[in-house]
Amino acid sequence: MYNMMNYYHLSGGVLFVPLLVAIWTLFWTGIGLWHSAKDRRGWWFVAILLLNYLGIVSLIYLFLIAKVKMNELFK
Repeated sequence: MYNMMNYYHLSGGVLFVPLLVAIWTLFWTGIGLWHSAKDRRGWWFVAILLLNYLGIVSLIYLFLIAKVKMNELFK
């Protein structure tokens, strides 16, 4: 019983940080999208949307900076 309780406590703590980061990101992304749409700055809206949701920054890092090959991605 002790091991099971310890597992639940640990997993809750580990899941709390990514949840907090996801909420933080969603909040600021939403604010940025709202203001860019309100100010009729379509290019900023598209840039914020694509950079956050398509992983453009991660792709740039992986393939242009780190020069990871497609067959090495999951090794």
